[in-house]
Amino acid sequence: SMWISGVLIDSLELCVGISLVSGVGGHEGRVSSIDIPNSVKTIGPNTFEGCTGLASFAIPSSVNALGDSFLSNTSLQSILSKRRLPIAFAEDATTFKGVDQENVTLYVPHGCKAAYESAAGWKDFGSIVEMELGDINWDGRVDVADLNMMVNHVLGTKPLVDLPDGDFDGDGKVDIADINAAINSILGVQ
Repeated sequence: SMWISGVLIDSLELCVGISLVSGVGGHEGRVSSIDIPNSVKTIGPNTFEGCTGLASFAIPSSVNALGDSFLSNTSLQSILSKRRLPIAFAEDATTFKGVDQENVTLYVPHGCKAAYESAAGWKDFGSIVEMELGDINWDGRVDVADLNMMVNHVLGTKPLVDLPDGDFDGDGKVDIADINAAINSILGVQ
């Protein structure tokens, strides 16, 4: 938990419309989760420094810049990068300074593991795990929740932000054919 303006909180959900996130860290308390909307473009230097309760962190696909030491002195166990291409860093960048990369698992989109394994800064993670195709909500499995997200996208009620996660046939869109493929995946049918 941490105190912000006299209120004790355990999690932080940032507002849509923010383009730069900075200055969240530095609190004596513990923030266990942070939800960053897909409108954020930049996460500034030292942003979450000292958020000792932060075990997992997701980088939205919209983020194109990460500041130095943005996650230092946290208790990270995993980072989820929803970007299909890793953000480019110089070999001597200090973006992940203070993060025990050898003991943090990096989760990346389906089909993107090789790009992360060869990218400066990213390749130093001890374990890089590729998410399963169709795991739209990034919970580690393809299930009815993912299927519902795909149906809502096709119906136009809630468009998907990261289309490739549900594009089973690789045609650049999520449609009824992909929904059928997701159903077959869930049922274990080829």
